[in-house]
Amino acid sequence: MQKDSVITDMKKFLLLLIIILLPSVVHGFGSQVKIYDVTNEHLAFSPSIARNSDGDIFVAYFVTSGDGEGIRLDKSTDDGGTFVRVHTYNVPAGDGIRHPIIKIDASNRIHLLYSYNKWAELDYNLFYSVSDNEGLTFSTPVQISSASLSSISVPDIAVSNNDIYIVWHSDNHRICFNKSVGGTPFSSSETVLTDNFSNCPSIETGDDGSIFLAWQAMDDQAQYHIYFSKSINKGISFSAPQHIDQNSSVYDDTRPQIATYKNIVYVSWKYVYLDRQCRIAKSVDNGLTFSRSIILNTAGDMENSSPIISVDNMGFVHAAWTDYRNSGATPDIYYAISTDSATSFSANIKINNLSGKPTYGQKSPSMCLGDNYIYIAWYGVTPTDSWWSIYFSKGKSPVVTSDVTGNPVSSASIDWSWIDKNKGLCQELGYRIKNADTGIVLASLPPDTTFWLQTNTSPNYLSSIFLETFNNSASSTSTASCYTLAIPPSNPGIENQSLHSLTLSYEGNAGTCYRIDRSQDGIQWVTLVDSAAAYTMTTFKNDNLMFATTYYYAIYGYNGNNVITLSSCTVSGSTASLPDNTEFMLANSAIEHEQKAVDPEQGTVTVTVPGQSLTNDGYIMINVDADSNPKEISKENLDCACNKLTALNRKIITNSIVEINMYDVAGSTISDPLTGNAILSLPYTDSNDDGYVDNAGSTPLKVNALSLCSLNKATLQWEPVEGTQNIDTVNKTVSAVINHFSLYSLVGLSLAENSLNNVFVYPNPYKPGSGTSYDRTQGVAFTNLTNNAKIRIFNMAGELVFEGHEENDDGIFEWPATSSNGEKVASGVYIYLITNTENEKKMGKLAVLK
Repeated sequence: MQKDSVITDMKKFLLLLIIILLPSVVHGFGSQVKIYDVTNEHLAFSPSIARNSDGDIFVAYFVTSGDGEGIRLDKSTDDGGTFVRVHTYNVPAGDGIRHPIIKIDASNRIHLLYSYNKWAELDYNLFYSVSDNEGLTFSTPVQISSASLSSISVPDIAVSNNDIYIVWHSDNHRICFNKSVGGTPFSSSETVLTDNFSNCPSIETGDDGSIFLAWQAMDDQAQYHIYFSKSINKGISFSAPQHIDQNSSVYDDTRPQIATYKNIVYVSWKYVYLDRQCRIAKSVDNGLTFSRSIILNTAGDMENSSPIISVDNMGFVHAAWTDYRNSGATPDIYYAISTDSATSFSANIKINNLSGKPTYGQKSPSMCLGDNYIYIAWYGVTPTDSWWSIYFSKGKSPVVTSDVTGNPVSSASIDWSWIDKNKGLCQELGYRIKNADTGIVLASLPPDTTFWLQTNTSPNYLSSIFLETFNNSASSTSTASCYTLAIPPSNPGIENQSLHSLTLSYEGNAGTCYRIDRSQDGIQWVTLVDSAAAYTMTTFKNDNLMFATTYYYAIYGYNGNNVITLSSCTVSGSTASLPDNTEFMLANSAIEHEQKAVDPEQGTVTVTVPGQSLTNDGYIMINVDADSNPKEISKENLDCACNKLTALNRKIITNSIVEINMYDVAGSTISDPLTGNAILSLPYTDSNDDGYVDNAGSTPLKVNALSLCSLNKATLQWEPVEGTQNIDTVNKTVSAVINHFSLYSLVGLSLAENSLNNVFVYPNPYKPGSGTSYDRTQGVAFTNLTNNAKIRIFNMAGELVFEGHEENDDGIFEWPATSSNGEKVASGVYIYLITNTENEKKMGKLAVLK
């Protein structure tokens, strides 16, 4: 019934065969040849093409007419120029024959597989035959499928050495398998590989003898998916099926095809859902896992079908398919190549030179490869045809793009070079170099050329080119970009000099970034910044230099590819010398060193260092402006420390803060320069010798109340320098022995009050050891006292606990919360009574809580 309806439909298109050779080369493929002459109302379908090692091309296909059906085998010995009939196989009228497939093995034997249905039978069965004489005769056909599992779809065959593997799907939609290994007969009973609704199997072998199988199978949502399995034991067993396309949750995948190259397995299929495109996925681990698929065709959302793939000996993946992009109802045959293992594919090439007859077109391509040619056969109807005919076209393998790289040789030229990947295999005719932005041809070169010098460009200019490699039937391009060299910077100068830094300036001349090298002798150079730093400024400050030293600088430019200029501009400069009053001290010197600094308001600050008391060679800098511009501490922290003194009724003498540091020859701070002690002498002013510090503000400061203090940078506390301090009222200085360099100042104690009106007692309550604001190491402070004020402490019973006096005229007395004999007092409330020589009294309560 099915056969009769097909024949009836095909009779509508019957026309006498006209042999035509369609015109010249189009997109890398030669003229389209009609290789089957339609006569006697014959129609031709389903070509299968193969090539033997002698270069002969064979095309098998089946024909049908009102008189019956049959298989034809045509051969070309002139590389597809002409074809002749070498074998005809007709079946009795009423019988059906379908889907011939040929494969040629290494011994040039032609293996033929086809489906055959006798008139009395309802199902097609598979038959296999082989020819040892290039198709002149074939062996007696062997039935491969059993009557219970007959074939209703296109079967497939793989031949590996002397092993033959055949797959098909049965009329109950199961994938079946049979084999002949090492020349043994096919099994009388096939192997059923699937038990679900499965169709359209494809089979191929790998270099290691593995068998790869792909097919479509329907899920419970009536959607087809592509599945894959492999056998590593010549078909004795197959791996569990894996679903290889994961691009969507909904599929309608049909008709997979397999190709292999070394350990890479490629599977292509038609993806019907949504985009209706031909897709391909690959496995780079011999079929264990598969990548996400990509689209073969670039037609957009137009239907495509029947993808076939093959891989050549260079590993390039060739694909052809039926394509509906030019007319939704009239398909064409299209081709593409991937030179990067199916990561991407070339622009699509239309193979058929003439358009198909409306609603019919060109369909079902078959492809084989050989000697860098692509051979494609298909069936179609052109405007001059009335019936389906077999067509053939040959294309030379598209020229392999030769990777091109640019090497800038000057600020106006680039040397472009490439490696010829073709190695003569694609018979390239030459190269064209084009501007990648405009498409203008810059140069045309012969095929044996591997370089081209581009000239007359601008400095640091980005040149982008296409290298087009072409032969007489195709071309391909490789894109590359390169910058010319930048011009070296110019007009360098030294903009600023100091003890330990030099600031350079120069004209950059549009370099992308710059490199700066430094030398002290003009011979040995070190790089200060390079392209990794991406330094783009046209000034550069070089710090940590040795004082009184000459330095040489070389400044280079980089282009956009980080290639350095061929030459540089140079400049030299010298750092400043130490000030005349600054001594460079040697650590191993036995001589006593003395460094002085003059404070214009206070006088001379002196640091005296005994011989062999230093850890490093260096010089001492005394910053007499530290109260306004400290170097080693922030102004905020310095002010915080000074404010703490004010709260304690103490005061720093105005402009007495100095900052003392020692530096090595490169200006780096020496953290612990002293191995022993040094002597620091700070000046104060008492111009009228009245014993009071000049300009101390509203509260007089006695000279004999001055203390030399150092700043604890960790706690931000001014701490008196330990040991004896010498107040020299003749030279107006306070001196002390110090063991480190830091910030120092003179701190004065405020004079006692004139009355007891402003007495302040804190903390109250006193909580010794609590770590709170009510805790104070020195005990309870009585402040704003008069001179020689007497402080007495009573318990609540009226008993005298402690008695003391303000003795140093600073108006402060500190009670350590002990009795007069030194015992710690108990927790409780105490009464304090303060009296003075003016018979003033001040009474109050304070609490001690432990």
